[in-house]
Amino acid sequence: MQIGLGLSITAQLRFGSSLSSYAVNDFDPSLVFDFEQNYYRTGGEDSTLSSSVTHSASSNATMTDSDGNIKWRPHNLVKYSEQFDNSYWNKNNCSITANNITSPSGVQDADKLTINVTGSNSYLRLTYAPTSSATYTASVWAKAELPTFYGCGA
Repeated sequence: MQIGLGLSITAQLRFGSSLSSYAVNDFDPSLVFDFEQNYYRTGGEDSTLSSSVTHSASSNATMTDSDGNIKWRPHNLVKYSEQFDNSYWNKNNCSITANNITSPSGVQDADKLTINVTGSNSYLRLTYAPTSSATYTASVWAKAELPTFYGCGA
């Protein structure tokens, strides 16, 4: 199997001592990723790796794992996983206030769950039917106010 990567790289034609150590045959590349020397250049200007490389995906993608096999890259299977006020989530004897609490990222984008203490069987849940042969990993960030407990189950 072959995997191709397409890059558009431009070079500057320079003569004399103004060539960088990355120049070949009087062509100085505008894109340099020197991981050994920790030197990066994009558009002919010095840069950092994080500002030189960006990634985004609008759908699932594959990756080659450490065992050499092509696998689905990790991705979120839960719709509206950060929008508990969405009707996708089943609510009983509780309410959601969107973007009411500061999340671990330091931004006020976590939702507040308010439980109706006079009712019983209060919950926020969604039903998901996983494939029995697959392995899943779930994580939850919860900050208790009242009541001082929460449960998560499969």
